[in-house]
Amino acid sequence: MKIKSYKKIKNNCYKISFYENENEMVLYDETILKFNLLLKKEITPSDLKEIIKENEKYICYYKAIKYLSGRNRCKKEIKEYLMKNKFDIDVITYVLTLLEERKYINESNFLKAYINDKVVLSSDGPKKIKRKLMDLGFSENEIILELNKIDKNIWDEKLSKIITKKYYEKTYSIFGVRSSSRWCYIVRREDKRHQGYLLQRTLQRRRWREPLGQA
Repeated sequence: MKIKSYKKIKNNCYKISFYENENEMVLYDETILKFNLLLKKEITPSDLKEIIKENEKYICYYKAIKYLSGRNRCKKEIKEYLMKNKFDIDVITYVLTLLEERKYINESNFLKAYINDKVVLSSDGPKKIKRKLMDLGFSENEIILELNKIDKNIWDEKLSKIITKKYYEKTYSIFGVRSSSRWCYIVRREDKRHQGYLLQRTLQRRRWREPLGQA
């Protein structure tokens, strides 16, 4: 196939037209550079096959980059997204490696950032955080290692805020008195239903404070 012209278009791509037919091919500039296409006037059938195969990698790569532009993501999320877009597993593996090499994804940083966001911005306890991270492909050991770095007082404070917020919303006032071994809660109205809620929350506190295990 004899190359007629190259035209630079958006998103790091070139549109290539041929003399033999009216069909055009869109290639990423990385593909063009790799095969020195700007210096060639003709593409053989075998070259064309390799060019298409190489260009597929960059279609997949820039698809992943766009997906990452929304928020930080882990490898499993990206892999599942690319598989839904019908890319071959070999291409996906290549792209994930390239993304890591170019620092677009970092599993260790993702893990730390995810835990920090959940601790600061959500009501999730350590066990729920661990379960969600395991669903994202992280090992139990590496999750526990990071969760155990968090001061247990932070979990106490989170649960206290949840309980306080719950009772302020119901116009009940509640305050906690902490001894060396446990928390005692005082409510300004006797109500068995609310006492049951406090018992449930006390048990939840105990579950939050149970050891996650050793990494």
